[in-house]
Amino acid sequence: MNEHYFIKCTNCNHLNSFKTEFVTFCDQCGKKLKNNFQEWIKNNPGKTIKDFKKEICVTDNGHSAVKIPLKRNRYRIFVPLLIGVLVLFLVWINFAPIDLKAIYLPSKTPTAILKDNWNRSTYGKYGIAISAPEKLVKIEPNYPDELKPYIVEMESFNYRPSKKFTVAINNTFFKEQVRLSL
Repeated sequence: MNEHYFIKCTNCNHLNSFKTEFVTFCDQCGKKLKNNFQEWIKNNPGKTIKDFKKEICVTDNGHSAVKIPLKRNRYRIFVPLLIGVLVLFLVWINFAPIDLKAIYLPSKTPTAILKDNWNRSTYGKYGIAISAPEKLVKIEPNYPDELKPYIVEMESFNYRPSKKFTVAINNTFFKEQVRLSL
């Protein structure tokens, strides 16, 4: 079976019959074929007309003479796309404005906190007394720098066994000229 080969015009998409290596212009629009044999052989020295037919020409049925394996091309697109979606999903989970982990993790208070004995303790200079499952630890209060000139004294204590349970005390004594309103 002798297949007939064509050079497809990049300008008008006309299939030009490839009879000899001197086919240079499109039969329909008359423009020079960008993928003609004379230009191709300059960039591919040592190759033959058979190579040109396999790499550039199309056959009678309009398909390329070279059969490109579809599975390989699918994986070239599918694998990077899948990796990209996975990376975006992981970034979204970690930086989402809502706690997405709370959706699929139970939101119950840990049973150790509920069943342990809560001890009453007094904290700070002002003697604030509360009951907590564990003794609160003194921490450095985190106030904005622009508020610090108005504060005379500050103390903070907290106990945080999990992200979903925190016991905290903040004692702040402001200067007399500062008026607070809630």
